[in-house]
Amino acid sequence: MQGNPPRNLSPRGATQDVDLWVDASTDWGIRLVLGSSWNAWTLCDGWKGKGRDIGWLEAIIVKLAIQTLFDQGWKDASVLIHSDNQGVISAFQKGRSRDFQVNLCIHRVEAIVMASNVFHMLSYTESAKNQADTVSHGETGSASFCLTLIQLPELTPFISLYVQ
Repeated sequence: MQGNPPRNLSPRGATQDVDLWVDASTDWGIRLVLGSSWNAWTLCDGWKGKGRDIGWLEAIIVKLAIQTLFDQGWKDASVLIHSDNQGVISAFQKGRSRDFQVNLCIHRVEAIVMASNVFHMLSYTESAKNQADTVSHGETGSASFCLTLIQLPELTPFISLYVQ
């Protein structure tokens, strides 16, 4: 049978604010904060190029946040993710971007959405209020609050898990 794969029609309920924040910095790397826990990745030499820029970094951290929720077993839910990048928020809302690399992130996120039936609502927040923004200043937080370590093989040449 060809065509679109089936969608799960289980109810998701109201959107939940689980205190999930994402941010990217071309000077340092990317970070996500989930409640009092966090994960961060630093940039590898040569990360930038072939469509990989700040928009790609912002899309990658959204993807890693969604992967984190998936790995934690979230299903049949609607979850709020806070970001300070309006371009990436718009691209995810439209389901497409002019940027090929961002489109790849959106495509991979859709595979997670189909497997988990978790809708991800991206919400804009000012950088000054973004709880994940401290990574821009090299402040990561206590290692005792690190989330489960995630390193996706397709990202290995570009980002490296930050370990204190």
